Amino acid sequence: MNHDQIRMRVQNLLGENVLQEDFETPNIAAKDICAFVSAKMMALLSSSEEVRQQFLGLGISVPGVVDERGYVSEAPEFGWDDEPIKDYYDLFFQEGKVIVENDVHLAVIGEAWRCKLKKETMIYVHLGYGIGAALFIEGKLYRGAHFSAGEIGHFIVNPETVAASGRAGSSSEQGSFESHFGLLKLLEEKGNREKEENLLRHLAYGFVNIITLMDPNIIVIGGEMPLHIDGFLDRLTNHLKNFLRNIPEISITPYGNDGPLYGACRCVLQQLFSSNLVGEHQGG
Repeated sequence: MNHDQIRMRVQNLLGENVLQEDFETPNIAAKDICAFVSAKMMALLSSSEEVRQQFLGLGISVPGVVDERGYVSEAPEFGWDDEPIKDYYDLFFQEGKVIVENDVHLAVIGEAWRCKLKKETMIYVHLGYGIGAALFIEGKLYRGAHFSAGEIGHFIVNPETVAASGRAGSSSEQGSFESHFGLLKLLEEKGNREKEENLLRHLAYGFVNIITLMDPNIIVIGGEMPLHIDGFLDRLTNHLKNFLRNIPEISITPYGNDGPLYGACRCVLQQLFSSNLVGEHQGG
C-alpha cells in the first residue's frame, strides 16, 4: 500500500495470482485505513469460498521503518510515526496470520524468490518519490539493529542539500537524497538534459556508496525513475565507471511494482512453513 493506491493480491503457493483488486488509498487515519483494507480483503476472499477456505495469511507492504512489533515510523507518504499497523490489522482482520513489512524489504524477498537466489548478495534499490534499498546478504534479508537498514533516502551525496535543521526523517520529512534527487525533482527538471545528467550523477554517487560498502553480486533497480530517463541504465553505469573498478551486475526488475506482492506472499509462507529458500531475517 502507498499514498495513492492499494493493490491486493491473493496468491497460491507458487506466487500466482488467483484473486486481485486495486483501489485508491483513502485519505483517512491509519487505524481507519487498516479497517478499510481488512474489509476489502475479506470481501475479496468471500468472492471464492474455495480460496477463502485455503487462505493462510495476510502480508502487508508499507513504506517506512517497520520494527519487530509491526509498528511503522518514518513514513512521510502517510505521516506515520510509531503507528501500530500490525495491531490494527490483528484487530480488524480475522481470516489468518498478519505480517507487516517494509515495501522495499518485501521487494528484495520477492526478487530473490522469483529468481531462486540462495547464497548471493543482492541489493534492491527503489527509485521513486522515495528512495530506499533492501539488503539480501548471502541468502538472508538484513534489517539492521534498529530495523532501518537500507534507508538510503537519507544518504548525503551533496552536503549543500542537507537541511539546516540537521536530521531529516520524521514522519513528515523526506531524507536529503530522495528529496533532492528523487522522482519529484526529476519531474520538475524534465526536459533539461543538463539537470537530468546532474541528477543521474548524484544517483551514481549513492550507488558508489552502496557498492563500496556491500560489494554485492547483483543490484536490482525498481521504481518509476528509470522509466522517465532515456538510456537510464547505460548512463548510470557510465558514471559508475568513473569511480569503481568492480561493478556488479545491475538490472531493472522484470516484475515492475509486483516485487513487494511476491515478497508478502513469500513471508507468509516462510512464517508458516519455515522454508530456508529466502532465509531468516538478520539484525534487530
